[in-house]
Amino acid sequence: KSGRDVNEYTAICSGETLALYINGIEAKTFTEKRYRLREGQVGIGVSSYDALPIIVNMDWVTISEP
Repeated sequence: KSGRDVNEYTAICSGETLALYINGIEAKTFTEKRYRLREGQVGIGVSSYDALPIIVNMDWVTISEP
């Protein structure tokens, strides 16, 4: 969804595997072995090649450990 529509993003990390979902649909799953990122830090990034400014509003964020 774009514009002012609401999207729900989910990231599930399990060991070296990261699964990304947008609105409940799997968008990408990959395994990260190069940097061995396993625990401790969370980051959120937003970018665009053709739309400026980029404005992101978050209604809520939940970070949990299974």
